[in-house]
Amino acid sequence: EGKCYKGAMNSLVEPLGIPAAQVHKAPEGSPEQAAAQYEALLKAQPPSVVAVGPNGMPAVDLVLLGTGEDGHVGSLHPNKAEIKAAGNGKAVLPINEGGKTS
Repeated sequence: EGKCYKGAMNSLVEPLGIPAAQVHKAPEGSPEQAAAQYEALLKAQPPSVVAVGPNGMPAVDLVLLGTGEDGHVGSLHPNKAEIKAAGNGKAVLPINEGGKTS
């Protein structure tokens, strides 16, 4: 288990009584595989768990993202191709930055 996931479970999810079935850890695999799997997982949830926004994209209550030493958030680095692709209808973007994948 990743330390962010474990920390979130121990410090936030469990103490607040959030059902574990409503917490979705990012899958393992290549960034492309993991992004596709996670997007499918989000879109497969009932609207009572993951709402659908007006543009058809999943709408969630909370997203927990890690931060990097250089200030980037959730492996989202400014001016990268993945970020510039935002708005292309993808709910989850695969990130491969300097050997680190998300």
